[in-house]
Amino acid sequence: MPKPKHSANDAPPATGLGGGALLGFLLLLGITLWLMTRAWDASLLDRFQFRQTQTALSAYWMQQEGFHFAYLTPIFGPPWSVPYEFPLYQWLVASFSTTAHISLLSAARAVGIIFFLIALPAIYGLASLIEPDSRRRLFIPAAVLTAPVCLFYSRAFMIESCACSLAVWFLYAHIRSLKSGSSWWAALTLATGILAALVKVTTFALFGLAAFAYTLYWLWGKVRSHSSEQSGLSPLRGFLTSALTAIIILTIARSWIGFTDSIKQTNAFAASLTSEKLQSWHFGTIHQRIDPEFWRIIAHNYSEGALSLFGFLLIAFGLFLIPSIYRRAAIIGGLWSLTGPLLFSNLYAVHEYYYFSTALIATASVGIVLAGLCSSQKLGRSIKFGFLFAFLFLQGANFYSGYGSTLFKLPEPPPAFVNLIQEAVPADEVVVIYGWDWNTLIPYYTQRRVILIPFSEENNNEKLEQVLSSLGEIRIAALVMAGTHKEEVGFIRWRTQKLGLAGQPIASSSAGNLYLRPDLIPAFSSKFSGQNIPDVALDFNVILEPLDPRLKRRELIASEYSPVTSHPPIAIYSQWGVQVDALAGQLAIFTNAPTELHFAVPNNATRINAVVGMNEQSHLGASPTDGIEVVIFERKLDGSRRVIYQRYLDPLNRPDDRGEQLITIDHIGSATGPLVFALYAGPSGNMACDWGYWRYIKFK
Repeated sequence: MPKPKHSANDAPPATGLGGGALLGFLLLLGITLWLMTRAWDASLLDRFQFRQTQTALSAYWMQQEGFHFAYLTPIFGPPWSVPYEFPLYQWLVASFSTTAHISLLSAARAVGIIFFLIALPAIYGLASLIEPDSRRRLFIPAAVLTAPVCLFYSRAFMIESCACSLAVWFLYAHIRSLKSGSSWWAALTLATGILAALVKVTTFALFGLAAFAYTLYWLWGKVRSHSSEQSGLSPLRGFLTSALTAIIILTIARSWIGFTDSIKQTNAFAASLTSEKLQSWHFGTIHQRIDPEFWRIIAHNYSEGALSLFGFLLIAFGLFLIPSIYRRAAIIGGLWSLTGPLLFSNLYAVHEYYYFSTALIATASVGIVLAGLCSSQKLGRSIKFGFLFAFLFLQGANFYSGYGSTLFKLPEPPPAFVNLIQEAVPADEVVVIYGWDWNTLIPYYTQRRVILIPFSEENNNEKLEQVLSSLGEIRIAALVMAGTHKEEVGFIRWRTQKLGLAGQPIASSSAGNLYLRPDLIPAFSSKFSGQNIPDVALDFNVILEPLDPRLKRRELIASEYSPVTSHPPIAIYSQWGVQVDALAGQLAIFTNAPTELHFAVPNNATRINAVVGMNEQSHLGASPTDGIEVVIFERKLDGSRRVIYQRYLDPLNRPDDRGEQLITIDHIGSATGPLVFALYAGPSGNMACDWGYWRYIKFK
């Protein structure tokens, strides 16, 4: 950003409103602090709860276990660490909470607000590049105090204000270092740059680019003017100092990313969250950047978080009323604020809190316009006051209608279901959670270690096995089942059996169903029997049905089954797998018992026609089959079964059981759960040569 050369035509040194600038700034600061301290003890379930509770979870475990570079965020299993940012903010929150004997939430809000306030002097210092008058300069940090997204997320349990404050100070210290040649400012540049890059590299990138651009401008000015001034750094020394600082910061930042990746790669679920795997998620695509819908989202988030449409129109009009030096600087600042969405398009399209730094830059640019208006000798005091009040009114209305409404309407407390989990699960045991993806509400509010199964991995039994095998002596106490598999009985059966849990939920709610280990059920029942808990249905009559641990969910490609079934299965469970192949010139579903094919009952279906059989080689070999049991049943939502058809096929001893067997069921009755077409091992449990097949399965 260029250093202005003020003239009488550009920026007169003294015009109205300057004398009241400090008083106005302090008044606005007081209002800002009042707004940020509303709903002080409210839960974290307001905006982007998944990110707030994730940061809070790390801070909680840091308070319990102390500071570690591989800090605990116990959500995926051992090593219970999924590090992203350097945990400076979390460590400060945990330390402040312990030292001051206040809650983590209060400490988090206080630390976030303090960081936001710490940024203001650096913003004021940067404003001196544009505004020579110390009183009018206050308009620039004052405008930042009106950015709704900054006000809200400074008091959220998040790192945004910490990262942005460090980055602002880095930029200011770098400029002061170049201009003064002071080693103290150079040291501050290096320290704040390292911390800013470690805490949030995507925020540091915006200010790092600005520092790079200013360095080029400064070098060009030095070389062009052939300056022999003794103040400040020489061009060569300035270049070398800036380059060395950048190399050190980027090297340390890259080393941190490498360290965090190495930790994530030790866990099957966290391995998909390394920097390489998330590169496209962070940067987005070219197509996204030219998509009008993307820019509609960006405009909406800027309007809600920085400057509303009416505010933008007001400031755009003001650009025509101010001296050119202010106009150029404001436009450059506005363009600078767009570097965030341009660099990290997907992050800005998905996460509103990323606009913290860009809104700070955008509103600081607005402050330049306000300072320019107040510097103008052509405008009267009434016009200047009117413009300022109009801006403040529009910003206030914008805050109240958006982020402010969240503060004045308290968010819901954590679900009562969460308290049940905390009471049911011992502190040293683990909860497996389906259907919550990356949302860390349950682990934070229960203060329990969990294994959160990401949406993309819910059917990946291999990764689940890897994580479970790494637990060692740590026991699984409970399963929370939500989302798309909440009512899928076969899916749940395999997991409860694998985890050693009861096959039916002891508590059901909109947040999920809770399955407990059998030995924990009596104490839970004793504690909560007879209680009426909001949004929770308790069932203490849990039936501990023995399940076949050999049944594992298999990959399903629905189109492969269309030649054989009138409707594709919704799930397949088998020990060895299932194959669609030709039998006597016709396709059939081949499998070895035990196998279950799960079907959703088609609307208005009343009949079933099917053909089942056993491969003729199954009873002709040296170790012939002892037969299979064919069962068609409804798996009810309570875990019980309603048998519709059952037959034992013994082709070795009963010739009539050889070849294809026609099944005709005229009345299947009303079904609320899936219909299961099962082939089970014979009475002795011997699976040798239990080669069965389904010629076709038709619903009518």
